[in-house]
Amino acid sequence: MNILLEEQAKIGRIIKKTIWGILPLVSLSFVMQSCDENKFPVTPVPDQFEFIPPNDVNMLSAKGGDGQISLTWDAAVENTLKAVHVTNQNTGEEKVLPGTANEVTFTGLTNYEKYTFLVKTESLQEQLSYGATISAKPFVADNIKPGVVVNLVGYKLGDNTAFVVWESPEDNDIEKFIIALGTETITVDAETTYGTIYGNLSQPLKVYAVDYSGNTSDAAETMANAAVVTIDGFDDGDTETVQIHKDPIISAVDGYVITYFGQEYRSEVSPLPEVYSQTMPVDNDQPLWLDGDKTQGSWLEPVKVTLLSGGKEISTYEYLTYNNIPGTVMLTHATELYDEGVTVKRNNDGKSFNSNLGNFENKGTPIYGVYDINVLEDGEYEAYIYFANEKGKTFTITIDDETSVEGQTGPENSANWDTYIPAPAVIVALTQGTHKLRVDFPAGGCNFKKIVFKKIDK
Repeated sequence: MNILLEEQAKIGRIIKKTIWGILPLVSLSFVMQSCDENKFPVTPVPDQFEFIPPNDVNMLSAKGGDGQISLTWDAAVENTLKAVHVTNQNTGEEKVLPGTANEVTFTGLTNYEKYTFLVKTESLQEQLSYGATISAKPFVADNIKPGVVVNLVGYKLGDNTAFVVWESPEDNDIEKFIIALGTETITVDAETTYGTIYGNLSQPLKVYAVDYSGNTSDAAETMANAAVVTIDGFDDGDTETVQIHKDPIISAVDGYVITYFGQEYRSEVSPLPEVYSQTMPVDNDQPLWLDGDKTQGSWLEPVKVTLLSGGKEISTYEYLTYNNIPGTVMLTHATELYDEGVTVKRNNDGKSFNSNLGNFENKGTPIYGVYDINVLEDGEYEAYIYFANEKGKTFTITIDDETSVEGQTGPENSANWDTYIPAPAVIVALTQGTHKLRVDFPAGGCNFKKIVFKKIDK
């Protein structure tokens, strides 16, 4: 009985081994048949990450000494790098160090000359990293304070923003500058002689020079009260011209964005000229009044000038170009209007550039307006007053209550009350600067829109 059972068990083991031997062959045959039928390619996988370069060193720093510069960095974990390559890019000298090194010193250098170094790591597979660069100057240590910065100018960019420029002292070992405004400070490198700082502009701006030995100069002080740019302009009634005058010492301002009636204009020249001009059309349908009831006075569109530095906005100015000479004086926009009890109407639905002063008929006392004007150039000017309807009316232009000239509204009427034509020009001598312009309007049936001043070329 026991013998029979043992024989049965042996037969069972033979059958089981035979079946398991057949199954892998069947499975392999199926896979090979499947590959052959579908024809899909099999691409060998490369060794993992074999093509990725090693990381660059961390915490790279450089410090100068007398005729030498020492570089340090974080040491690599043992056996992760084959070598570290350091090259003096000024001279081409290269030093190859063990992969676990974390410092190197270059000697025989010229004091106060700037040297740049390239540091690359090399992997165990002999691949090089992209590399990291750093610069430094060798120097002789001393205890002498550097000189004070010169020609310091502070510019106001906004309510709490200052832009400051200066010239470096003659010391050849300046490492950096510190700018202070109240409790705020910023630091720039020795090759940068300007900076933008935020703070309380009622406090003085201070700039310090710091040398490689850590000595700090006395402070140079100024207030942030200068203008980065000054703006003037003029118009001829149809187009507006704005002129931007940049302080030539400021190289950081490298572009303008000029916005007028929703249209944006960008400066196209580089570097910016000392005077940049932009001509733009005016919008003759722009409303004159500040409110719908027409009780709050007049309004004109300012030109907005945004300064750019490296493509970033640093400040925006608004400038109202009208009443600059040569250019146009809009007669509805008087600084003071004297009417002796007469109601002066601003006509034509309150349009800023098409509005006018009118309805003077049957009034015994002439009306006059006073205008603040800005004359850009000395010289003689032709002044054309634009009127509608009645011919032969006498007007008077007076400058600073001193010089007066008379003119007439022309030999013929205009076509109607809303059609304006220029009267024959009167000649006015003007000097550069701001003046009071007084215009005496005649009684009777005519409307007045503007005076256009054109310089007479000699």
